[in-house]
Amino acid sequence: MEEPYYRVDKYIDKYTGKNYGIVPVTTCGTTLNDNFKKSNHWDLIEREDSIDKRNDNQCDIHRGSNFIYQNTETGKTVRVFMDRSRNGKTVKWAFCYSFEEQVEF
Repeated sequence: MEEPYYRVDKYIDKYTGKNYGIVPVTTCGTTLNDNFKKSNHWDLIEREDSIDKRNDNQCDIHRGSNFIYQNTETGKTVRVFMDRSRNGKTVKWAFCYSFEEQVEF
């Protein structure tokens, strides 16, 4: 059974650049996800990548990922949804919390 979300925080990360290089402009969602990855209090229990497979010599396109983090002490969960644009310059994040308290890393 799906547990209800008490809070959903949404972020849009933007990158800029020409040709093959990109430079970060805002990366709030990426920073928050990195905090979950580095934390000793949160474990990654599930990860699902969405990748468009291409033919022959074309590169595969990473469309986004879904993560589920669980607190090691309390068992509370945070679901993270990440969607990428085709060119990789826009990344949309949604952090769905199953509890009301603030997150501690």
